[in-house]
Amino acid sequence: MTGKSSTYRLSHVDFVSADASFPNMLIAEKQLASAALGLPPRKRARLADMLMQSLASKRDVAVAAAWDAEADSRARAFKRGELKTVSVEKAFGFKL
Repeated sequence: MTGKSSTYRLSHVDFVSADASFPNMLIAEKQLASAALGLPPRKRARLADMLMQSLASKRDVAVAAAWDAEADSRARAFKRGELKTVSVEKAFGFKL
């Protein structure tokens, strides 16, 4: 890596070379970042999700699990007819 900035067109995404985008990274990190930016959007999203999950604390995981359980519980109660529903307009206060 020479420190020069280069812009590349890959698929429909423009990105600047790792030298310009990530000036404080080690060469291996720059290469990894450039390779990741070159992935198709769905694969980049999957990689980003994996990286974000790797940063989650035990508390984050517990909170997410609790919300998943709550959502499942509410969905089951709705299917059983145990929940009163309201329109989207009433819930959010504006028309879609």
